[in-house]
Amino acid sequence: MVGAVDVVVEVMGGIEPARGLLEEAMAGGAQVVTANKQLLARHGDDLHALAAKHGVGLDHEAAVRAAVPVLSVVREALAGDEITALRGVVNGSTNYVLDLVATQGVPFEAAVRQAGELGYLEADPSEDLDGLDAAAKIVLLARAAWGGTVRLEDVDITGIGGLTDEDFARAARSGTVVKLVASARREAGGRASLSVRPEALPADDPLARVRGGTNVLVLTAESAGELRLEGPGAGGDATASAVLADLLRAAGRVRR
Repeated sequence: MVGAVDVVVEVMGGIEPARGLLEEAMAGGAQVVTANKQLLARHGDDLHALAAKHGVGLDHEAAVRAAVPVLSVVREALAGDEITALRGVVNGSTNYVLDLVATQGVPFEAAVRQAGELGYLEADPSEDLDGLDAAAKIVLLARAAWGGTVRLEDVDITGIGGLTDEDFARAARSGTVVKLVASARREAGGRASLSVRPEALPADDPLARVRGGTNVLVLTAESAGELRLEGPGAGGDATASAVLADLLRAAGRVRR
């Protein structure tokens, strides 16, 4: 591979052999495009340092929210502002499950099976149900917003796997809606506080109204105030759109 190509696109997922292949590509001078959120959340600092060392790009918009360009907004469009908080429903798979339960009365375990049969869940469904997918995304968003070292281990994670039908019945009786919420907040002293957990939200909360596999991210900034980015957060076409955008960005650097 070394020296043989201009751009390498990785969408295979997992840590290895993906990490080794990307390191080899960058060492050989290739631009890299990846949608691998877990790899970036766990080893992104090292990979970005390697990209800088070899003067190549590491584009990964598709790793968070697919076709909705949240990383570009956080990193570029709001570069002149100070983001204070990020909060959203960033995993379409679990939102599909929770929406089936809340709006159609499907029992929780049946909703999980249906999501799996339709291909909404990862090959290892625990990545979605245990909150690991959402945690990786909030880590990448926090890094884009505030820089510094933010690790997956810094996220307080509670998935939806432990929920029961009684939890949903209780939420319905109280007029609330259960959603898996990922959040990050800049604390005093610059430290970032991150969490992923199921929350019973008031029905008028913007996150409570998100249906099916749709995602929404609410950003709070000092000057811009509250901004909301909503759209498909998963799916082949949406992810392909983001990968293609990154590929064009990488090709532009090759031309230059």
